[in-house]
Amino acid sequence: MNNKFLFTVILTSLCLLIFIVKSFAQDKTEVFKVSKDGTLRLEISGGDIHVTTTDANEVKVSYDDDEYNGITVNQDGSNVTVRSDSYIDFEITVPSEFNLNLNTSGGDINVTKNIKGDVTINTSGGDITVMDVNGLVSVTTSGGDIKCGNIKGDAKVISSGGDIVVGSVEGECKLSTGGGNISVGNVDKKLTITTGGGNVKCGSTGSDLNIVTGGGNVSVDNVAGSMSITTGGGNVIGLGTNKGGKVSTGSGEVNLKNVSGAIEINSGAGNITTEFVSAGSKESKIISGYGNVTIYIPENAKVTIEAAVKFSEGNTWTIDKKEFSEIIKSDFKASSEDKRKGEYHAVYLINGGGTNIYVQTSIGHIEIRKLKR
Repeated sequence: MNNKFLFTVILTSLCLLIFIVKSFAQDKTEVFKVSKDGTLRLEISGGDIHVTTTDANEVKVSYDDDEYNGITVNQDGSNVTVRSDSYIDFEITVPSEFNLNLNTSGGDINVTKNIKGDVTINTSGGDITVMDVNGLVSVTTSGGDIKCGNIKGDAKVISSGGDIVVGSVEGECKLSTGGGNISVGNVDKKLTITTGGGNVKCGSTGSDLNIVTGGGNVSVDNVAGSMSITTGGGNVIGLGTNKGGKVSTGSGEVNLKNVSGAIEINSGAGNITTEFVSAGSKESKIISGYGNVTIYIPENAKVTIEAAVKFSEGNTWTIDKKEFSEIIKSDFKASSEDKRKGEYHAVYLINGGGTNIYVQTSIGHIEIRKLKR
């Protein structure tokens, strides 16, 4: 009983001591006159950071003034550096045209107003929110969500395990998370996205697109360059690609529209629908391991389509026109049809033939349709 009483007294005393220390701590604000295009640099052991902007040419730093905080604030020209070896929160105001370099070992970081300048942010364990940025952006968190507004410059955004949401990007964009969803608006240049197991949604891309997700759905708008999409087990929806590319999913459906150029599509177990605007000059391959495949071809296109529906190897059939028309359906007349060992096979020389398109499925059927505009 005495030991329990002593423990209670000690615990109560510690709590009272912390309360007294906090009570005597006072908010402190330091103001520094600066010019535009300077840099605010924070290096703190832990704490939340809240940054806003002002039209005034000054940096204002507010925090709890405590002799144990180990806070130093220094100015070098228009650059201001803040350091702390304790966990403490900061409220900071900077000019609207200023650079940010914010680093904390653990805490949330929020930039609540639009800013013109380069922004670098790193936290080992917190959420990050940034409004519109007119400049380069590099944002990293080891375990939180990231939200960014529109970015007029290149962007690199990384989270070890959270969701990422970014507005439009007027530059090259790289987004990566260990296991969250990713959403981004229109990107003017190359776009690279990686997630360990989340969904991906993006607007139009002005150059090449590369997306890899361990097991989520992917939705993309028009891609001006080449497209490469890989998902371990999700659906893929695309509104257009001007230079073709590759799409692979372990067990999802693929639906692509406005395809120009060679495209290679593989689905382990899902339906595939592909709408060609132009087949380009190189061969396209569309293969589903288990599902239906439908392709749309312009009526005036010069293409050679080879369609194959595979079944068990070693089986043979006699040719049955009715049965064939149920397995491979086409708006175009076949140049040849036959049943080989393990497959139905047909070739279509549309407008005399041309660029090759190979279509294959197992345990499903194939449809070849005229594209109607």
